[in-house]
Amino acid sequence: MGRWNDRGIKIQAGSDYDALFEQLELAIRQYHTLSIEDVMSDAGIFQAISSFLYKYRYIVSKTEFFENGDHGIDCLIQVRENVKGEKNYLGTQSLYSEAYYLHDCGGYEVFNQSNGRQMDGRLHAVYALVSPQAGDHILDVGCGRGELSYRLHLSGADVMGVDYSQQAIQIANDHYGRIKKENLQFICKDIMELDKADFQWNKIVMADVVEHIEQPVLEKLFHKISDILTEDGVLVIHTAPNKDYYSYVYPRKREKAKELGLFLPENPRSYYEDEMHINEQSPCSLRETLTKCFSNHLVWTGGADNIEEIRGPEQEQEEVSIFALAANSETALKKQIALYSQRPDREKLSIKLDFAGNQVKSEGRVWFDIRIKNTGTQELSSWKRYPILISYHILDSEGKTALFDGQRFHLNQVMYPQMQDTIRIAVDEEHLKEKDMVVRVTMVAEFCFWFDEAVADSFLDLRWSGDALIESSASGV
Repeated sequence: MGRWNDRGIKIQAGSDYDALFEQLELAIRQYHTLSIEDVMSDAGIFQAISSFLYKYRYIVSKTEFFENGDHGIDCLIQVRENVKGEKNYLGTQSLYSEAYYLHDCGGYEVFNQSNGRQMDGRLHAVYALVSPQAGDHILDVGCGRGELSYRLHLSGADVMGVDYSQQAIQIANDHYGRIKKENLQFICKDIMELDKADFQWNKIVMADVVEHIEQPVLEKLFHKISDILTEDGVLVIHTAPNKDYYSYVYPRKREKAKELGLFLPENPRSYYEDEMHINEQSPCSLRETLTKCFSNHLVWTGGADNIEEIRGPEQEQEEVSIFALAANSETALKKQIALYSQRPDREKLSIKLDFAGNQVKSEGRVWFDIRIKNTGTQELSSWKRYPILISYHILDSEGKTALFDGQRFHLNQVMYPQMQDTIRIAVDEEHLKEKDMVVRVTMVAEFCFWFDEAVADSFLDLRWSGDALIESSASGV
């Protein structure tokens, strides 16, 4: 690596791809222009540069590839000002920009595509653990764009989203301000300023907040939450990445990638994660911290449905996500687990299914849309202990079962009573071996029952013509 001028530097790419990536990271902190020579001389070099450009895409203003005099290809990278903050939650406050929330912060793709009306799977799992009920008072700490707060308020709960980022609250108000619901509000405030005298909450949620707060302040925050939480209340936590995953599992994946001639950076975090993740947790460290602040807690890795699964340290390392519940009483903790784990009540379930068409054949599958309306009195959720999924059976031309367990498809969102949605599902053509076979679309409460067997009028029959699916009979109330 050689200096070019006060604002630029020339870098000679070598066969040590990790060293090259490290050189680029050092250079981008000191210079505005980086020139890398012979970037096409080795596939690994190009992969390392591509990984670098993707990580720093928010501060790279221009990239050019051009032929040098020796018939090689050089790369010129120009960099905007490299905005950085001090490694504490107040020092990083300026990094929480509109660009971060709309183009990097987890779940931004789903948020942008749905205009904030849907959530990604991570937040669906958090929602399921909160299990909001009408009459709950829920505080969403570090609410960000506000999509979790929005979904929680649809249950009838009173929800306050609080965040110290003005940009986050502005985005939330821009997307949900026109709702004008008394049970949903967004406030720009530091959570440490909330006081027990102002209000107490029976459910508090921290979705991807813990890793953004340095340890001494995090312990103070947990004590604060314990104080403003009602005696029967519960704190729901999701944090990622699992520090143990990046320490033990990811290095093994890098070695395997290297054997295949592929490059994975030593540090897989994004630019914003490098700057903002000042206190990533392992399951063990989170348990130790919660023990100091709550008399009862439960920490696990994986998904919401792994809530009471007993795992050893090596098994916990395999998962990126960490979940936790914490409460001031054992009764409150057990009650919340039971609420998440309750079986669907078939007496309260009713659906209407309609064929929406939009058939597409792709890679040996027939894709099509189904409209679902929840006509019962219970919400439909694909993220509970007993998830409700859409699926199908296949009957032959004589009405006998040719395939009982069809593929499962998640709902796009939690569906409250009278809510409607359209779901795209697919059937493998290999199961449609003859004309006049029937695809019976229905729903299944996993580990409990199939709707068409337990809930009246809860299926839709589609006949296979040999080339397309045709609505045969629709059922539903």
